[in-house]
Amino acid sequence: MLFKTIAFYFLWSVALPVDNKTVENYIMEVSRIGSSLKKLNVQEAEDALRKVAIDMGIHPEDLKAAESAANDCITRGDRYLDMNMPNEAVAEFYRVFMLRPYDKDILIRLADAYFLQWKSSKKDDLFEQADKMAQLCLLIDPNFEPAFRLRKKLSQAQAEPAQAAKSSPAIIAFAIIFIVFAIGLLLSLSLSDESNNSSQSSVSKPAEKKSASQEKSKPPPPQPKEPVAASSNSISIDDVPIEWGTGGNDKWLLMSNRSRVFMYTKDDVWKLSYSHYGIFQNNSDTEIAKVKAKVNLLDAKGNVVFAKDIDFRASFLPTLRPNDRGLTSISLYTDLAEQPTEDMVSKVRVDVLEAEVWPALKEYKPGVVTPYQMSQTPIEGMAFALRVRHVKNTNNLGSFGSEVTFEVSNTGLRPIKDLKLRLDFKDEGGGLVKSEESSPVMSIFFPLQSKESRVMKTSAYFLKKPIKTIDFTVAEIE
Repeated sequence: MLFKTIAFYFLWSVALPVDNKTVENYIMEVSRIGSSLKKLNVQEAEDALRKVAIDMGIHPEDLKAAESAANDCITRGDRYLDMNMPNEAVAEFYRVFMLRPYDKDILIRLADAYFLQWKSSKKDDLFEQADKMAQLCLLIDPNFEPAFRLRKKLSQAQAEPAQAAKSSPAIIAFAIIFIVFAIGLLLSLSLSDESNNSSQSSVSKPAEKKSASQEKSKPPPPQPKEPVAASSNSISIDDVPIEWGTGGNDKWLLMSNRSRVFMYTKDDVWKLSYSHYGIFQNNSDTEIAKVKAKVNLLDAKGNVVFAKDIDFRASFLPTLRPNDRGLTSISLYTDLAEQPTEDMVSKVRVDVLEAEVWPALKEYKPGVVTPYQMSQTPIEGMAFALRVRHVKNTNNLGSFGSEVTFEVSNTGLRPIKDLKLRLDFKDEGGGLVKSEESSPVMSIFFPLQSKESRVMKTSAYFLKKPIKTIDFTVAEIE
């Protein structure tokens, strides 16, 4: 059944119209490959899947496009995990899993997302899914350390309720003993006070002298210990300078609002996390569709501490026309081989590797002014306008989707720090199919200044009905 699902979603991912007979043939081949997983290495299995797809008539260029779409899903999934949004992360990673069922890096991501889901819901099936994905990783690579660490966390999490239940009687017994002891102590103090009061005239003065001598002989009270600094287990480097290497595109501007390195221990391993939030502005005379870049974390001498190629502008982000502004963020994670220092990362350099650009039109059709509803009382002096540029509806083997690109313009006098919109995707009869949230303005980025505009794109996938209309509602504004 697993490989039947893989087959279906593989074909769905490449977005090609195929008939039922073709699907059945593909399912049979994938099932055969899956049943011999232990006999194949990962590369052989993936090559076999690609060969089957090509034999079915799927063009290699379409497969390449599907791989590119999968990379976009990974980027989105990683960001969802970073924002503690496991439901969205599972949806993204699961889509890639269907295309790369033997990729241990995808499997462990999916396992981590399932584990986060289980932590918030405590549903047994999510716990089992996380464990199964971790076991699949070890089937592919018996020495895959992240899978061992996750299974250890799963084992500890499973043991916690049992340990709590076991320790409860002991805690209750200790509490009873403590209460009895406290009552006895209070009674003895009360009797002692009565005895002291009856002989106060003859005993009080010597007692005072004795008390004074005792005070002299008492050692000084112990000084409170200095609290252990939080930096012993974590190091935070805020406002890390960032350099922007545009590869000759000097009219592409990157404005950074937050550039932060955070290093911490988890499961006895030091980890590094880098996050960047800002604005990307296109001042060139071309449209920017996609940008791939290398992010380099550098020490004070300019040596590379960690580097990774990323989709800086991916397909799930809107195409930027000339003079457009859009949100941009970077999230990187890695394990460190040794304990870091506070000056381990001194600078970040982002170098453009390749970009997909299109000639700009001489004149663009203005977006359609779109009304919106308010879920809160309007704030005086704060107003904005919505203009929908483009709506793209898709139908992939009966699974519908919708993408909407829109502009948000601050038409008020006050800057907007936060703006959260709810988009209701509705069918032809006006029935709600799915709701999605979009945050074109967030406090971790720059505020939206008066007369400033930004472009956003929001998508809804895995829909059972085609989309006819999209309604906007302001969920939050500040």
